[in-house]
Amino acid sequence: MNHVIELFDRDPGSVDLSTDNPVQLAALLKRFLRDLPDPLLTYKLHKLWIGTQSKLPTVFSGFVSLTYFPS
Repeated sequence: MNHVIELFDRDPGSVDLSTDNPVQLAALLKRFLRDLPDPLLTYKLHKLWIGTQSKLPTVFSGFVSLTYFPS
């Protein structure tokens, strides 16, 4: 994984991730997010984010039924 990070630092356009293991890609993404200087989601917005997630299954299930089961 350190090798891929070094490649990204040198030239991001030359990195081919299509042959990598999905678990390694997830680990790479997690490391990138962990190394960010500022968090993407602040503690102040955490409660709001959790509240939006409780409404997601209703909206998402309608979207899936429209997408995969058109009438």
